[in-house]
Amino acid sequence: TFRIGSIWGVVLDCGEDKNDDHPEYGGMADFDSYRAAQTEFLHDVIKHKDEEYAAYDVRYRIAICHVRMDLYKDEYFAKHYREWVKCLNEIGVDVMLNGHEHRRNYLPAGRETDIGTIGYHTVLGGAFEKCDLSGGTKVGNMFGTAFNFKDDKIDVIFTDSNYENLEEHVITCGPANSF
Repeated sequence: TFRIGSIWGVVLDCGEDKNDDHPEYGGMADFDSYRAAQTEFLHDVIKHKDEEYAAYDVRYRIAICHVRMDLYKDEYFAKHYREWVKCLNEIGVDVMLNGHEHRRNYLPAGRETDIGTIGYHTVLGGAFEKCDLSGGTKVGNMFGTAFNFKDDKIDVIFTDSNYENLEEHVITCGPANSF
């Protein structure tokens, strides 16, 4: 977890996006245990909420994780991600910043998914306008994402490489949600 003024945040490391027994890992991966340890970490954060996200001066709660958890339907991932979502909802996270998908997108809070209701807004960060992942080619405009924290609101602004605003969303922050 981290604090920057009135911003409280948690960073989760989802490990890789394939099962531990995938040939690419050569029998050396144990992300399943790693995810289980992070589940315990989240439970510990909740136990110590008064020193963490419920501290008197916290106005904004954010989470950061490379992979958007509701992408994974496989029980191998879902068993952990289902619990992570419950914890993040209990914490009252306002917004989750994700990457991995190589696109920009905004998904509102309250989405019903296979792993439960996502009680926080989801922002997929920057990407190239045209990206061929198979060949590693990145062409055209680079999209970026900015968060602006002010007056109990988070402005989410998608920009292009010319600093032009492409899209904006305003998230109103308040007490922990009830998802």
